[in-house]
Amino acid sequence: MKARFVRESLYTDLYYENQLFESVLNENFSVNKIVEIIPNIKDKKQAFKNLVSKFNKENNFNFKKAIGITLIAFYLVGFTTKNNKWASQNILQIEKAGVELTQVAKEIGEISVDDIATVAEFKAEKPEIVSTPIIKIHSDIINDINKVVPKRMSPEKINQYEQYNKSILKAVENLKAKGEKANADLIKSIMLIETGMKPRKNSLGFEGFPQTKQHIINGINKKYKTSFTMEDMYNAERSAEFIHYYTKSLQKSQYVNNLEDMIIAYNWGMGNLGAYKRGEKQLPNQSKDYVKMIKVLEKYFS
Repeated sequence: MKARFVRESLYTDLYYENQLFESVLNENFSVNKIVEIIPNIKDKKQAFKNLVSKFNKENNFNFKKAIGITLIAFYLVGFTTKNNKWASQNILQIEKAGVELTQVAKEIGEISVDDIATVAEFKAEKPEIVSTPIIKIHSDIINDINKVVPKRMSPEKINQYEQYNKSILKAVENLKAKGEKANADLIKSIMLIETGMKPRKNSLGFEGFPQTKQHIINGINKKYKTSFTMEDMYNAERSAEFIHYYTKSLQKSQYVNNLEDMIIAYNWGMGNLGAYKRGEKQLPNQSKDYVKMIKVLEKYFS
């Protein structure tokens, strides 16, 4: 009878472990779902050990990050009763701790249970609910933008302009967890002006929410050790992260002294900005309008 119970428990645990790992691989990864699955696993120590092993072997950053978040959730929900309620209510903090754990692994190599405990317990002891502001599109903004470029924005498309707010905010929180100073308002404004929140490939070959090209992506990946792909440029969250790193890179140029310079470089290219600053080229109307639109939006930043 006991042997049968053990076999059934192993089968049940395997089922829930598979559910757990399938959730990690799912593009709609949900910490809430992870938190719901964990209590069903009976031999939590073994399942946790298996998950640590998967984390240490994983090379894909996005999957590794998802496993890291799962490990934090597993530790808090499965092993620390005092933090169980906290863990079920502080999803953002679990996500941030998971990103932090992934960064720790990047620095030291394989992580141990102690490393997980250190990161998880620190976040549980000092929970913080970060509310990142983001510009809200409304009729006044649309009217002001259309004064700069007629018919650029439409009141009928407000839902389209607003639909990726959560993705942008999530990207900003991920970046902040890595120590980056990301600006959700600026990122959203660039995405809005570039595509009206409808990512596509334009006639000049620029693509996605950021309207960029492969060689630019390659340059950012090399400079910041990121792993962006062209496919990511059609994902709002990943695009928001890319825009942060790209604008950060532009701001380091000798020709960029303020937001206006950075926007010109983003729109027209750094080489052209340099030529403009040296008096060798005239600023095109498209870049002038881009700067004006950003300045309009800046007045409404949260």
